[in-house]
Amino acid sequence: ESQKHSSRFMLNAMKFVRQHALHKVAEHALMMMSPTDGENLMKSQSINFKRCKGLRDKMRHFFYLVKSKDKSGEVEPMVSHAWDLIKQKAAPEGSRSRSRKERSRSRRSRRRSKSRR
Repeated sequence: ESQKHSSRFMLNAMKFVRQHALHKVAEHALMMMSPTDGENLMKSQSINFKRCKGLRDKMRHFFYLVKSKDKSGEVEPMVSHAWDLIKQKAAPEGSRSRSRKERSRSRRSRRRSKSRR
């Protein structure tokens, strides 16, 4: 069944992606969802990108939203697969070591905050 999206929906999807500074993939995900599901996602009460740090975090949250709103259950696996491919392309060898450093740093700060309590 083909999705009939209004131009208003397409505009909303573009705005949504731009507003939350998501990757273009998010826009495709919204277009793959049924108009109703897409609207539900964009109006969702559980949207919380403010706590997300960086694009990957935001996309992880977005995929969670897709998973919870998409009735067909088909969009999230396809889109997260596409996103995995994009991430692999976007992460040359050099940047991987940097993320490892960041990971250990955040682990340290987590420990610090625990002892503060």
